[in-house]
Amino acid sequence: MMPHRFIFFLYLFLTLVGKGQETELVVIEKPDSYLEYSVMKSDKKVNHGPWLKMDLRLGNLFLSETGYYANGKKNGLWEIYYPHVNQLKSRGFYYNNLKDSLWNTFYPEEIPKRLVKQMTPEGEFLQIQDDNPVLMSAGTYRKGKQVGIWDFYNRDGSLCQQYDYTNKKLIYTEEHDVKQNKPVFIGGNGLRNLFLIDAFNLETFSKSINTYRYTEGGRLKVRFKVESSGNISEF
Repeated sequence: MMPHRFIFFLYLFLTLVGKGQETELVVIEKPDSYLEYSVMKSDKKVNHGPWLKMDLRLGNLFLSETGYYANGKKNGLWEIYYPHVNQLKSRGFYYNNLKDSLWNTFYPEEIPKRLVKQMTPEGEFLQIQDDNPVLMSAGTYRKGKQVGIWDFYNRDGSLCQQYDYTNKKLIYTEEHDVKQNKPVFIGGNGLRNLFLIDAFNLETFSKSINTYRYTEGGRLKVRFKVESSGNISEF
């Protein structure tokens, strides 16, 4: 059992939607996870207040997701983390359960980060040590849809692509992409790799590999179509 509750500074800056409504803290602790959130006392099916989800592996805690609910809907700042490494994956705002306003995506790093305890007058909270995520993409959502011009970056910080989601038009791509005359994945190689990782269940695949006891290396090929609209199909 965890000996304390975790307080994150981000909650102190969130807009207190529906201030004054009585809530009740809910804590769910499992061998591999920890979940902390608040519900309305008048209706315990309605989330209202800070939301914290963490994973537990080999005795170590890993951030999974932090955010805020207002009357059962995601609102305000949310942060999503890469699994089991304490590294920020994406950060942005929700309004009425839909992504809205500025959203950023960040590159994964090679070395997992550590969580360290910090004491404040408000209580104890956890902070990622040496947290300095590298920006992969930046753009705007409106009512859950990407709009306007999005910027996509290489790991070294140089601009990789610019894409106008409102007009469905590629504004800029690196010169070597044009010279190679190959299909361009919107967002560059970084987002392409994230798409493949998220869409392909690597944990299930690795279990099947262990079942058959493969000992030699190999190559995995994944085939899919990129339509002229930029949508993925036949994956």
